[in-house]
Parts: sequence; structure tokens; C-alpha cells
Amino acid sequence: MVPDPRRRPVVAVAAVALAVEAFTALRLYARLGPGERPVLFDSVIFEYHGWWLARGRRLYVDLWEVKPPVAFEVTTALALVAPDPVTYHALAVAVTVGATVATCVLAAAFVLDRTGDGLAALAAGVGPLAVAGFVTRGLVGFKAKPLVAALVLAALVADGRDSPLLAGVAGGLAAGTWQLAAAVPAVLVATALARGDRSAAGRVLAGTGLVASVAVAPVVAWGTVPAMVAETVLVPLLSTGGNGTPAGRIARALAGMGPAVPVVALGVAGYAFAARDRAREWLPAALLTAWFGGLLLLDYDASPDLFVVVPAAALGVGYAVAARPRIRGRALRRPLVAGVLVLAALSVGTLGAMPGAVEPRATVEPYDSSASLDPALPYNRTEAQYVFWNEVPPPSCRLFGAVTQREVVRAAELVPPDEPWRAAPCGRFGPLAEAVAEKYS
Repeated sequence: MVPDPRRRPVVAVAAVALAVEAFTALRLYARLGPGERPVLFDSVIFEYHGWWLARGRRLYVDLWEVKPPVAFEVTTALALVAPDPVTYHALAVAVTVGATVATCVLAAAFVLDRTGDGLAALAAGVGPLAVAGFVTRGLVGFKAKPLVAALVLAALVADGRDSPLLAGVAGGLAAGTWQLAAAVPAVLVATALARGDRSAAGRVLAGTGLVASVAVAPVVAWGTVPAMVAETVLVPLLSTGGNGTPAGRIARALAGMGPAVPVVALGVAGYAFAARDRAREWLPAALLTAWFGGLLLLDYDASPDLFVVVPAAALGVGYAVAARPRIRGRALRRPLVAGVLVLAALSVGTLGAMPGAVEPRATVEPYDSSASLDPALPYNRTEAQYVFWNEVPPPSCRLFGAVTQREVVRAAELVPPDEPWRAAPCGRFGPLAEAVAEKYS
């Protein structure tokens, strides 16, 4: 079967993204010898939870977590088919890398659908690769944000192809992976109503509702619905959010973008061109880019917070290129595409290890298999890896606790002041609800 020549830019982006991931994997894993296992950093939380959920533990009660259930349901499904942690980890990496590649492909497909411009689609599809962490992070272990990015773009592609039910499904899955992605179905419904298409709005809601019922079914089976609401809704209302000031968070986000800063700027310009040209079909993508970008003012901790912002902005790059901008009569179309490709190549070639980058990661660290486990909590990073690789059952629901948990335990007075905060039970709806009411009264 001969591929449709009109889809060649999408195929080219897929090939480039796969090649980039393969090249990066070879470099990242160069330090690991035969039989050595990698340090998973915070991916250990997703993978540890999935492993033990598949073995009878309950999310939000036996294992504390502030995120919605979909990401953990994915890792649980992988754990159910994996015979050992090594195979399980490899499957988790494959899923996350697949989401990374899918994000690039969907960005190219979105732009090609709307412009028919192959160069514009190529620029949009390669744009996300300008963030080094976006390329490398999935190779370390499972992470939710690459999955969210792919689902957000899948929803936009489906919406543009007049498939609002599928758009609602993708948007619902994104929201079920990260609460703040609930903006995806909300924007799709609002824009459908704005153009007078109530049928499309209803089908988006139907798709989202279908996903919600399926995603919550395991939580119902665990009997942890009130605990889920407590941890995923009430806990964020009690926590103080990201560190520093909004200006400081934006400065760190720009440093984390590195070579992607011009790509994002070009994307914003592209949306401005679309507004000038009254290209209303680009409005959902522009609104979601503004939403996810605005969230950086409230919370920026590390490069994964960029994994949805930059791919969404890359869609605007496609419009900027397709608009064929000129300065003093000189065409900028090809230079813009070349610039995006060069920036992506720079980021991939250096793995983010360049001036201004805040999280260069040139290799994956080997896990110290000779380490032992101190039964006293909290675990340090090595001990956190130990409990995963050695299949140690969770001794507490708070074994991976950090600042947010400490704040919430003390704010809700879940334990007496003279007791360690890690002794607090998880999933306590009543005390958390009372603390929220007191805070906002």
C-alpha cells in the first residue's frame, strides 16, 4: 500500500521523533553496564504505585497521591502483564516514549489538517523536541505529563476532524491524568457552543462522561471515592502551590525551555496571525496554550511542567509558517522552518547541557544495588529506588511524602503536633474538608 503523499510530512515527523528517541536512549544509557538498573528519579512513584495496585493495594488510602487515577491505572495495567520489575519498567518507558512521539506526530497532523502546508506541519511537529527534557524524560521512566500532552493534541486533532465524541474521550483522559487538563473538554464545549453547534458540544460532554465513568470504576471497586476527592481536590486547595514568586517561576520556566524559547515566541506570533485573519478553527488551540502557559505563573517546579505548554505553542508555529510572513518583502518562511529545526537539533545534541538550562541530564544514573533499606521513614532517593526494584511492600501510605503532604497534614491536624506527620492516615475526607472550609471562610 502506497502512503498518501499528502501525509508525508506527518510520516517524516514520526521518523524524526523515533530517531531522536533512539539516539538519545543510546547516549543516556551509556553509563549502565550489563545487569545494572537505572535510577528512576520521581518516576519511581508512578511505577511503584502501579506495581502494588496490581497486587491489591488501594490508591488514595494505602498509597497517597494527589493526581487523578488514569496515570496509575495505566501503570497498573502494565504491572498486571509484566512478570518482573525490569520488564514492567521497560513497558512503562515504552508507553511514555510512545506518548512523546505521538505528541510530535499529532502536532504535525493538526497543522497539516488545517493548512495543507507540509513545511508548516514539519515545523510544528519538530518544535516540541526543542525542549531537552521532553525528549529525555520518558526514557528515564513513566511520567504523566507526556501522556497529557499527547491526549491534549489528540483532542484538538479529533475536534478539527469533526469527531467531537473522540475529542471528548481524549480530553476526558487528559483531565483524568492531570486535574488542570479539565480545561480541554471545557474549551471544546465552549467553542462549539460559540459557533452554535450544540450537537458537537453534547458529544464532547458524552465522550468526557464516558471516560469519567470508566476511569472512576476501579476507584469505586477499591472503595476509595471519598479518599480520591480528598487527595485530588481538597489537598491542592490546602497546599501553598509552587515555590517563589510568579516572576521567579516564569524565569525558571524560560531557563527550562532553553532553545525552545524562540519556538514558543513564534507559536504565540502564529496565534496572533490567526486572530488577525479570523481563523476561528485555531481558537481552541490558542486558548489551551494560554491556559497551560498561564499555569506556569502559579506553579513551576521542573521541566515536566513545560511538556504540555510547548507542544501546544508549537501548533501556533504551524500557522506562523503557513502565513508566509515577510519583512521588507523578504520571505521568512524557509528561514523560520530552518530555525526551528536548528533549535531542536541543538537541544537534542546537547541533551540540555547548555548555559541557562536548569536540568541538564547527560546520562541515566545506575542504581546502587548494594544499598540497604533503613526501615525508618522518610526514604532517601536511593531507598526509594530500593523499594521498587526489590518489590518491598509499602510500609506506609506516605512513603514518598514531601512538602505538600507535610503542609496538608499539619493544616488538617491529621495527627497531634507531637507525632510525626508521616503517621497520619491517608484519604481522610472529613478533616480535609473542614480545613478547606476554614481556610477559605
